[in-house]
Amino acid sequence: MEDIIGNKVLEGDVLLEIGRGSGFDGEKHFFSLKLWEMPKSFNGHGYAYSIDETKHLWAWASLDNSYKINFADFPPEFRYSFYHGMSDLNTSLKKGNQLELISNSNWEDKIITKKVVDHYNKLESIKIDSIEDIQNNIEILSKSGIVPRTLMKDVFNVVQVKETNPDFGRFKGEIGIAGMFDVFTYAGIIEHFKKQGA
Repeated sequence: MEDIIGNKVLEGDVLLEIGRGSGFDGEKHFFSLKLWEMPKSFNGHGYAYSIDETKHLWAWASLDNSYKINFADFPPEFRYSFYHGMSDLNTSLKKGNQLELISNSNWEDKIITKKVVDHYNKLESIKIDSIEDIQNNIEILSKSGIVPRTLMKDVFNVVQVKETNPDFGRFKGEIGIAGMFDVFTYAGIIEHFKKQGA
């Protein structure tokens, strides 16, 4: 297998896919990029990582539109961020090689530092079984950062709020939208308890 410019691609190689769409952020036009890892056998699925370094397959990866990445070309935090969840990027360039596209992207805004990962790990260690648990941990729960799904579910259970069903309406599989609703709901719950304690 080869990338867009003929580089040999093997299992575990990381690629940058171009041509994933574009948009306008109110000030300037941007073009979407995707970082992904080549699995053992390629059938249009690639790996992306989560903050806890677990990897998951996602569909519609295109090897024909991807550049093989050499992490040595970028600062160490770029590699660390990828293996802790940085995958979707926007660039100001419509065309260019991987160095140009990434250098003109928002990767530094999407960076995932060790501090962010440490905060996530602290959140993951918290047990929420009661309202008191939320109140006793409100200081760390109210800090911005990536929230573990298990913690979010525990908070929902305690306050008797249901997760958003991704099969709402006539449309099936709106997992991303449902997840976003849950993040907003969780943030509202935490803000409520923070104000109560003020």
